[in-house]
Amino acid sequence: MTAAGSRERALLFLLFLVSTFNLVDRQIINILAEQISRELHLSNTRLGILTGPAFAVFYALMGLPIARYADRPTTDRVSLIATVVAVFSVMTAASGLAASYVQLAIVRVGVGLGEAGSAPASYALIAERIPVERRARAIARQGLGVPCGILLGLVLGGAIGHAYGWRAAFLICAVPGLFVALAVKLVLRDDRAPPRIVLASGAAAPGGLRVVWRSRALVLLICATATSSIVTTGQTVWAPVVLIRAYHVPTAQVGLWLGLVSGLAGIAGMLAGGRVADRLGKIAPRNYMIVPMVAVLVAPPFYTFAYAATDWHVALGLLIVPSTLALFFYGPVFASAPRLVPSEYRSFATAIILLFINLIGAGLGPLAIGIVADALKPAAGDQALRWVLMVFPFLNVVPAFFYWRASRRFDAALGSAA
Repeated sequence: MTAAGSRERALLFLLFLVSTFNLVDRQIINILAEQISRELHLSNTRLGILTGPAFAVFYALMGLPIARYADRPTTDRVSLIATVVAVFSVMTAASGLAASYVQLAIVRVGVGLGEAGSAPASYALIAERIPVERRARAIARQGLGVPCGILLGLVLGGAIGHAYGWRAAFLICAVPGLFVALAVKLVLRDDRAPPRIVLASGAAAPGGLRVVWRSRALVLLICATATSSIVTTGQTVWAPVVLIRAYHVPTAQVGLWLGLVSGLAGIAGMLAGGRVADRLGKIAPRNYMIVPMVAVLVAPPFYTFAYAATDWHVALGLLIVPSTLALFFYGPVFASAPRLVPSEYRSFATAIILLFINLIGAGLGPLAIGIVADALKPAAGDQALRWVLMVFPFLNVVPAFFYWRASRRFDAALGSAA
């Protein structure tokens, strides 16, 4: 293996670990939500705020200034990634020490602030190191941390929470991220090429916003990912709660089996989405948009059949298909976004996508489901969440429309950004 190949593998592996523990620390609260709700006496709406806006709003808003900082020619993006990983790990540990709902909400804000910085800088490093014809697959490999993090968060969180309580789960699961931060700092280097345009140190976000706005394909891509994340994030947050409440499955079992289903199916979807997009993208670049469009259209009926099932084993089996399709978008989208803007705006472009995914998807999705479920609770009782999750996924027709519109502008947009 060549030295360049070894560096590429090291880069992708460590960024995979960053992504993994980013998701572990973000998602562990989902499997612990019922325990937290019982101890702190929370309604579905307050739980929706805790799992949604408390994290997502600050995660999204801080992503923009951190991404602009990462795009500066003088910024060491490796040191930036190592620092933010250490921050969100410490804040996750602090979650286990919270004595009230308000304290827990505050430290979840801290988790969001820490996690905001890792993804845009990671995508920018990959965009500079990996050739375009292999980039969707490379980003999918790095992004395997998403399903792996969901798997570990649910399995470890469920097992530790069942045995020792939710506070211990937060404390224990925070530790590996500190070692990952150290490894990133010691192993990786940021050897970026000189930028085509040297940005002044005071370059501000509005300049980046103008660049993004001029790319109609990127704007449509942002709309697609933001609206699709309403469904996927809502499902991720509330599926464990539904299995515990509606099907009366013990927390440890839910964490194990839902973690395996979500994680392994997500891994398959992540790899398949990147590979299919790269293959079809050679035929026509717009196919990078068609792949996630088809995925979001196929998924909704499987969610409905899953939550309509009377046996939780059948429900889990049916969730395999939409859990696979949910991450088809990852490789195509995050490989495409940096190609739609000049190189000095790569981190910023991905940060804008993450901003809207989190503000609209992670911010509104869990909260909206919680509000509707509370409204239905007098009539449906513990089945209210189940009813909502049976219907909610059909909102995917909206992102499918945006992906289709983006595909029609994609080829021309690549030429103008070159």
